[in-house]
Amino acid sequence: MKVCASQKFDGKILCCDLSEEWTNIARKYWKENGLENKVFLKLGSALETLQVLIDSKSAPAWASDFTFGPSTIDLFFLDADKENYPNYYPLILKLLKPGGLLIADNVLWGGSVSDPSHQEPSTIGIRKFNELVYNDPLVDVSLVPIADGVSLVRKKFIKS
Repeated sequence: MKVCASQKFDGKILCCDLSEEWTNIARKYWKENGLENKVFLKLGSALETLQVLIDSKSAPAWASDFTFGPSTIDLFFLDADKENYPNYYPLILKLLKPGGLLIADNVLWGGSVSDPSHQEPSTIGIRKFNELVYNDPLVDVSLVPIADGVSLVRKKFIKS
């Protein structure tokens, strides 16, 4: 948040969430950091929101301040419903610019991803996501084993 609040940040931030309760708490911090005019909130399914950003020929009302479509996003932070991480990944990859960065949180999930006895939907989702990312020739990836694990996924520049 501090990077985005800096004088040099001229971008926009789109947040997708299902919970108005949690986003009302977040709004307080956006305002405290001078981001209230840089952060845009879309309440609803992130999967649907990402698909709209990819498919729309003209901006929906809630996205009128954004340039969107394939290869338009510089940075994407993923910290959502873990069972859908594998479903978010191809959509995020379409939206990322070449050289763009996906930061995926909780990729170690308390160590449960490496324990085959853990078969919860969230753990299975993160495992599938990790496999997708590590087997994808279109990205470079580094896993940072701090806290619950963070993957830094950079979309490669593809020569035509």
